[in-house]
Amino acid sequence: MAARASAEDADWWQLSREEVRRRTRDAWAASVLEDLDLRVGDGDDDDAASYCVPASGKAIWELHAPAWGEASEEDRRRGCVVCLEGLEVGQNLRMVPCGHSFHELCIFKWLVVHRLCPICQFAMPSEEEQRLLDDMEEEARQPVRKKKKMLMQ
Repeated sequence: MAARASAEDADWWQLSREEVRRRTRDAWAASVLEDLDLRVGDGDDDDAASYCVPASGKAIWELHAPAWGEASEEDRRRGCVVCLEGLEVGQNLRMVPCGHSFHELCIFKWLVVHRLCPICQFAMPSEEEQRLLDDMEEEARQPVRKKKKMLMQ
């Protein structure tokens, strides 16, 4: 086994930068899946079901697009944890409500599958929750409209 490990290590250093990134991303994704017990079910699918709920389209589209200076120093240093690339001046960024910034396309792709912030697990609203929020917002506006109608009469 030790000989195989050293052979794999030697191969690793000969890989292109893109291949190293791809393998690193694959290893990271595999570890996340293992941590979430999505590969081998334990009979309790509640955790997996709640994790793989997409964010609502409206919530994704309305994410704040920060200017470079608005992204936290920590986010700029860490880079985009979705694609594992650095954040650079001039790139389109989006900030989730918890304050973490990512490449726009990366966080859009992430939230279409997972509604949770990849850093702190802040939950964006699902389609169903967004519908409820929109209904509550509409109900809150109704009394104002009725009062305006009564005043106009």
